[in-house]
Amino acid sequence: MIVGVVRRGGLVKVRRRDTVSADPQVDFASGKAELDRPDIESDDLWQGVEMNRTHRALCVLGAVSMPILVLSACGDGNVDSAAGPTSAALRGEASKLVAALASHDYAAAYQVRSARCKLTLNQDDFVASMAQRYDGRDLTTKPSELTVSTSGSTGTVTMTHFDARASEDDPKPTTWTFIDGQWRFDSC
Repeated sequence: MIVGVVRRGGLVKVRRRDTVSADPQVDFASGKAELDRPDIESDDLWQGVEMNRTHRALCVLGAVSMPILVLSACGDGNVDSAAGPTSAALRGEASKLVAALASHDYAAAYQVRSARCKLTLNQDDFVASMAQRYDGRDLTTKPSELTVSTSGSTGTVTMTHFDARASEDDPKPTTWTFIDGQWRFDSC
C-alpha cells in the first residue's frame, strides 16, 4: 500500500507499507491510483516507479560490469601479447627458442611450436631430433644471429649459428604465425 509520495527533481519516490490502510487506493495491475494529493497524477506515480526501477537496474549493471572491466584490463602480464604481431615481439619469441636450444632445453623449445606443428611431431620425438642436432654444440660462445621480418600475422625468422657445426644448419628462413596473442614457430 502506498503511504506517501515525494517529488524530487522530476523523480517521484513512492513509500510503501505492507499493511492495508485507508490511505490512497492503488490497483497495481491496472496502474491506476487514487491519491489524496490532486497535484500528482497517477501516471506521474507510475512513471516515477519505472524511473526508480530503471535507476536501480543501471546501478546494478554498473556494479556488476565495473569489476569485469577492471579484471579484463589487468591482462596476463605477457608484454608480447599486448604488443601484437610486431617484429620486436617476434624477435622476442625467436630469442626464447634460440635460448632453449643453446641450453639444450628441448622441451622448452617444443612449447614455442604452433598447435599445428605439435600435431605433426610429439614432444618426445621432437626432443630426440633436437638432441641429435644440437647436443655437443656450443651456441653460447658467440650468440646466434636472428633476422626477422613480419607481414601481418605471419613472420619469418632466419637463425644463424656460429659454432663449429654451423655449416650443418639449414640457412632457410622459418615461418612463424601470430596465434592467440603470441608468435609461434609454424614451419612444420
